[in-house]
Amino acid sequence: MKKLIIICSCRPKLMCRFIDSFIDKGMHNLGWKVAILAQDYTQEDLKDLKDKDKTRSCTITHSSSLIPPYIAKTTLLEQNEADVYCSLDDDCVIINQTNYEPVIQFVQQKFVGLVSCNWVRFNTPKMMACKKIREEYKKQKIVFTGGGIIFNRSVRDVLIKKPRINWLFDDVQFSVDVYTAGFLNYRYLGSLTEHNIIIGGGIKRLFNERQMTLNDQNLINLKRGSGTKYAFDNGYYMPNDSNITELSHSLHKQNHLQLIRNA
Repeated sequence: MKKLIIICSCRPKLMCRFIDSFIDKGMHNLGWKVAILAQDYTQEDLKDLKDKDKTRSCTITHSSSLIPPYIAKTTLLEQNEADVYCSLDDDCVIINQTNYEPVIQFVQQKFVGLVSCNWVRFNTPKMMACKKIREEYKKQKIVFTGGGIIFNRSVRDVLIKKPRINWLFDDVQFSVDVYTAGFLNYRYLGSLTEHNIIIGGGIKRLFNERQMTLNDQNLINLKRGSGTKYAFDNGYYMPNDSNITELSHSLHKQNHLQLIRNA
């Protein structure tokens, strides 16, 4: 089985740190490979990243400019063939509690879409004590990268057929794309990955510097408010399941029945 982690990165030091953790925790021995879209890297950055890849597990594509995450991720999916995929960010670290193997089996089931794994912001005793790792899958229509989003080839085929648009919330758009195609999305609580969200130079920089396209409000209601709750200058709150529209629910039911008929 071909297992592939996809990462879009504009922070070379964090990407090198991820590769160190990937090798240290033996992910290559479990058959995982990594496809990286390195954005705005210098030639020295690229050399450092290649030097880190002692196991030759990485395929690196370079872009001289920043690419919005939805476009970058779907491009990586289209360019790289695998049986199972895991979408991660460059500010993630593989830790002892990271265990994707049970999810690989789970996503082989018919009708399973995206499965988002659990995460901790920093691998400290205090933060780890708040995380209760257990073998449980919880249905959730909108899921986020968290500790990694895992999905199979059929779901990948749904995503790469969608228009390449610089959607404001890429995880939300992926979730809605898969949900409206009739699949069921989940959160998995049995794996934990360190994910240092909201640190400098990442998606916040892209959101605040580029003109992003609002997600289709026929499918998802976007709420706007004052303040900096989500630290994005555009003022939009991150949507959740309650923001999914009736049209999305209707499309899900219709296409879920079609998936059942085709099974």
